Amino acid sequence: MRKFTKERNLVKPTKRLFATTFLTLRAMYIQRKNLRILVLSTDWTSSKFAKETLGKEVANLIISAQFWSDVVRALTVCGPLTIVLRLVDGEKKPPVDYIYEAMDRAKEIIARGFHGVKKQYDKVFEIIDARWSNQLHRPLHVVRHVLNPGLFYKAQEKGTLLTTLWDEYYACVEKMIPDTTIHNLLVPELPRYKMADRLFGYGPAKRAKDTRSSGK
Repeated sequence: MRKFTKERNLVKPTKRLFATTFLTLRAMYIQRKNLRILVLSTDWTSSKFAKETLGKEVANLIISAQFWSDVVRALTVCGPLTIVLRLVDGEKKPPVDYIYEAMDRAKEIIARGFHGVKKQYDKVFEIIDARWSNQLHRPLHVVRHVLNPGLFYKAQEKGTLLTTLWDEYYACVEKMIPDTTIHNLLVPELPRYKMADRLFGYGPAKRAKDTRSSGK
């Protein structure tokens, strides 16, 4: 097979299975023409694999236009999600700071990949939302997202902040800070933070929008 793929491997092993699967599928798509040439060649048809049931199924898939169309759909969905999973699994950035925005961005990219045709990605978003709610999403992610100037102000300018975000923010604050007197001090500060008012509007604070996270 390497003769037909110009000595390039299709399997792209990484430390993470999800990344290996995505990279391997992408490598197959890049080599799709060469793979078609392979299964139509005498090298293949004269081999024992071509006579086996599994070999025949593989060959039929490779020459199927529908299969490659499905691969494109899979890559369109999995590409952005792989970036999110790498972020969650990575060591360079604290995931809790960026996961909320990263997931929103991934969904935006997926929607653009399907040219905004909602019916093509509706079911995908249902699966993503279910997994996000059950396994990844936590109110703490929302708080860290809100208190990360580099992410919050950018999302506010783009108008991508969800209204439910504030419900989760206050719920988390109440749980983490049970003292109501502190709540009373925090409440008037939040509108100032939103509007970049007072101290939040000075030069150092403005510059921090793009340089500081909520943990710094």
